[in-house]
Amino acid sequence: LPEAPVKPLAGDAPRLLRQRLACLIRAQGFRFTIGDMPPGHGDANGLTDWGTRTVTVRADLTDAQAAKTTAHELAHVLMHDPTSGGRSPREVCEIEAESVAYLL
Repeated sequence: LPEAPVKPLAGDAPRLLRQRLACLIRAQGFRFTIGDMPPGHGDANGLTDWGTRTVTVRADLTDAQAAKTTAHELAHVLMHDPTSGGRSPREVCEIEAESVAYLL
């Protein structure tokens, strides 16, 4: 699929939004961290690692972009468990997660 240019969000997010989304991630048994992306993940804003059950969101994002990225990663946690069978192609997973983040 072609990649559309995506503009990073600027500015603030609703108060405590990212923290509440992070609580939902933790409630699913994942560790939530803010920091650098592991090697090999380019300029990704976030990463859900099923092997270590860790979600990482880049530390250098604006509040609005960090909240959106956290919502995107929460969607992966809730919808894309690779152990549940029937895994969708990565492109489909990314569109689904981006759609959830847009709605939030």
